[in-house]
Amino acid sequence: MATNENLFPRSGANHISGSTELVTGAPNVLWRFPTRDDSTRRGRELGRQMVAITFVGDFFVILAALLLTFFIRFQSPIREWGINARPVLSDYLGYMFLASVLYEGMLCYGGVYDHRHLLRLRAVTACILRWSVAWVGLILLGSFLLKFQPPISRIFCVMAWVITPGLLTKFQSLPWLGLPSCSLYARARQ
Repeated sequence: MATNENLFPRSGANHISGSTELVTGAPNVLWRFPTRDDSTRRGRELGRQMVAITFVGDFFVILAALLLTFFIRFQSPIREWGINARPVLSDYLGYMFLASVLYEGMLCYGGVYDHRHLLRLRAVTACILRWSVAWVGLILLGSFLLKFQPPISRIFCVMAWVITPGLLTKFQSLPWLGLPSCSLYARARQ
């Protein structure tokens, strides 16, 4: 008998160290290495799709909120407050686009579009409100330092600070209306 045959007998039973019994018929637990199955891949794809849809949707909601703010500020009796100017929409479109891009960038930096936090409404709302203060401050600071023409209305900025985060949190809460009863909700929460 060779040395290997003494050390490793060819019996079909497995020997458990520390016991004198032979275990027969024990299942082989590690019959293959664990791999990612299709459900994990689908879950990650679903998370990426939700982040992309939310990102694009948030951009359009921010733009719509700024347009609404413009029409409330300059097309209603409120236009008499402060500087009595009647700017046209094309004068403010650059401001609105720049403000939308800045707010989206701040929300990305703040972690709103992380797939792990996307369905946590309180965390997302807190982040939206926190970064809205910095957003309005940055817009006002930029307008004072760079002296944009026509000058941006401070009343417009304050109204945008109230309306935009409000609409954004409403948009973020839309999935909560139908998701808890949906089977996608369980997969997305994992």
